[in-house]
Amino acid sequence: MPSFCTKGKGILWVCVSSQIREYRARLSSCMDPVNQVVLTPTYTKRTPLIFGSPLMTSTQKPIQRGKLFLITLGHFWIDSYANIQPALLPLVILQMDLSLTLAGILASVFSLSSSLTQTVMGYLADRMRVRYFVVLGLLFSAVFICSIGLASDYWTLLVILALGGLGISAFHPQTVTMAGEISGSHRGLGVSLFVAGGTAGYALSPYWITVLVSEYSIDILPYAAIPGIVTVGLLMWLVPMAKEPHEHAPSFTIREAFQGRLRPIMLLTSTVIARSVTRLGMMAFLPIMLTSQGMTLVDGGKALTTFTFLGAIGSLVGGTLSDRIGRRMIITLSMVGSGPLLYAALQSEGGLFFLLLGLGGFMLFLADAVVVATAQELAPERAAIASSMVMGFGWGIGGLAVMAVGGLSDAIGIPATLSGVALIPVVGAVCCFGLPKDSVAPYFPEPAIDSTDPEKPSEKIAQR
Repeated sequence: MPSFCTKGKGILWVCVSSQIREYRARLSSCMDPVNQVVLTPTYTKRTPLIFGSPLMTSTQKPIQRGKLFLITLGHFWIDSYANIQPALLPLVILQMDLSLTLAGILASVFSLSSSLTQTVMGYLADRMRVRYFVVLGLLFSAVFICSIGLASDYWTLLVILALGGLGISAFHPQTVTMAGEISGSHRGLGVSLFVAGGTAGYALSPYWITVLVSEYSIDILPYAAIPGIVTVGLLMWLVPMAKEPHEHAPSFTIREAFQGRLRPIMLLTSTVIARSVTRLGMMAFLPIMLTSQGMTLVDGGKALTTFTFLGAIGSLVGGTLSDRIGRRMIITLSMVGSGPLLYAALQSEGGLFFLLLGLGGFMLFLADAVVVATAQELAPERAAIASSMVMGFGWGIGGLAVMAVGGLSDAIGIPATLSGVALIPVVGAVCCFGLPKDSVAPYFPEPAIDSTDPEKPSEKIAQR
């Protein structure tokens, strides 16, 4: 854990430092040398569709550290709860004597409720911006997901997972927006810390939850909800819950939100779907495959933690590299590079299996932050619904496919099924060629030249 935190901070600092230097250089190029004010960029209908958003102001606002820490802590716990179900699925199958098809339905229902509904939650967050989404989302996920062991039958378990998934869906769109709002002029740093908190919780939970359940029993699981409930109390106490007057956004339709940008948004969503089928399929059935081969529940948890831990690092690295080599390049590398590594992992065993699995997770998660950033850059005025459309809808459709993965596993076996699932991103990489070409740094339009200014145009161009 200390090693992970140190490495994570190092990666994050390199990313943030480079961005600060780049923004300062860009800012100085947009300054009027006489009055020392920022020249506001002029936009026209001919402004190209390009990844990256312009710098609009030089006013520096500090990060509200206490509030950012609390919502990051909430993100840590809610993503920890989100990864409990895959880790404990082998135990649930054993206790309820489920087929792989029924197990796949469990995974699909949880994925649909936690992902597909994020589009609706993002829409409501952009229109209403009610901060109760944060509190109720974390409370629902903590209480219901940690009640898996209390389910007496399959249908009760389905309802519990669906309600827990809805809590996850409600939490994410609003808190991503909050993280940016309370980060002041350091939005990139604030959102990066927020995302890092969630990925840390997501990566670590399969290991500690399987150790906890193996040491005691699944009856101990409700006690795991305590940290989340305590965090809910802190959020209600310290983070304003009331809707402020300026927070009520005007109504809009989905077509208006993506006007002129629907094609790249849909292609981007298609890349997420392809990667999500592989990710969710591996996470749902890899622990089951390992336990069927004689490994323990904790070994399955270790495999998931390896997969998601290196995936979390990959997400941070991908976000950093995308500013250097471009968004589309990172997405393409993730799609093409992850499949062969995961396929090779499934054909290996021992230490080589864990190494290839971790590298495959690193490549698969490489584009996670990039696709969110790309979606928000394509529709910056509707950032919450854009990110929830890409990630929520993409993950939801990927979750539906997990039912088919379960049925196919019953028919031909888990190893053969997962070998095919691992290669899906390679096929989906064709969608990357339809994405808009991007710049390797945030785009700053040229300031307009005032034709009435007595100063020579050539001199003004030189000043820029």
